[in-house]
Amino acid sequence: MDIITRFVNKVECVDGHWMWTAPPKGGGYGQFWYEDRMRPAHVVSYILFVGPVDFSNGDIVHHRCRIKLCVRPMCLEKTDHKGNMAYERKEFCIRGHAMTEDNIYMNGWARVCRKCIKIRDDMQHGRIPRT
Repeated sequence: MDIITRFVNKVECVDGHWMWTAPPKGGGYGQFWYEDRMRPAHVVSYILFVGPVDFSNGDIVHHRCRIKLCVRPMCLEKTDHKGNMAYERKEFCIRGHAMTEDNIYMNGWARVCRKCIKIRDDMQHGRIPRT
């Protein structure tokens, strides 16, 4: 069985995400045997479907969707430690918009992305189609 078939046999599509169905390890992340060792499943997904990751250069693969078991290539991006920490500090919203002062709406203590509010309002009023 080729590696892609072995990989996708451990994936189930749920609400637009590719959820890893094999038992998770390492802090809730999926694991997959690749190139003679266990690797995080989302990293293997990125390598198989997007392209190489240069770990010696400090590259890491980040979950844009913030779902640890998701291995969908569109939910993953290659970044470095600084970029990953920016997401953790919520310098970007869930859709990837920068949480800059001109793009933040304060809802009580919560910082809310103005661009996402506009997208939601436009969908609710039929100005753009729902996806």
